[in-house]
Amino acid sequence: MYQTFFRQHRSPEALPTSVEHVSLYLSFLLEKHQPSAVSIAYSALKWIHGLLPIPCNPLESGLRRKFVVAERTYRKTHILKKQPTSLELIKNIADTFANESATLKDFRTATMNVLSFAGLFRSKELLNIGLCDVSLKEDHIKIHVPSSKTDVYREGQAVFISRSNTKACPGLLLDKYLQKAKVI
Repeated sequence: MYQTFFRQHRSPEALPTSVEHVSLYLSFLLEKHQPSAVSIAYSALKWIHGLLPIPCNPLESGLRRKFVVAERTYRKTHILKKQPTSLELIKNIADTFANESATLKDFRTATMNVLSFAGLFRSKELLNIGLCDVSLKEDHIKIHVPSSKTDVYREGQAVFISRSNTKACPGLLLDKYLQKAKVI
């Protein structure tokens, strides 16, 4: 492909080639083909120039570093970052899934979402919490998290969540869920 490129551009195709010709060729590959083709072509040209009886390889200049950076930049896909969960979304979840006609499954969905938001729980932490780990008080909830990713000694941590007496109050939702499940 290297020789075809230089025939089309009416340039000398003889080896050893100059850094300028290799730069043109690699730029062409970067624009027209997969970015990985740049690394493959560069390595092949460097290898072939290493076999030739020349005093120094023209491809051992700073060219390689520049094209590797260009290739990584070109190849980089745009990362779509997740939007953080907002309080409005949590309120909407509570309104939608914890209304008077909600099923037990709906209450569970609302309670788990509101609790994970209020207690900053990861899903694995929330799933490891049992009824014996929850202590309901008048003004707050105390939840013992048995194990956490950030708990180095695996001793468990206590999380306190205050009650707010709103529709999206974690304590209120947990009370309603446990009553609907006929646990308390």
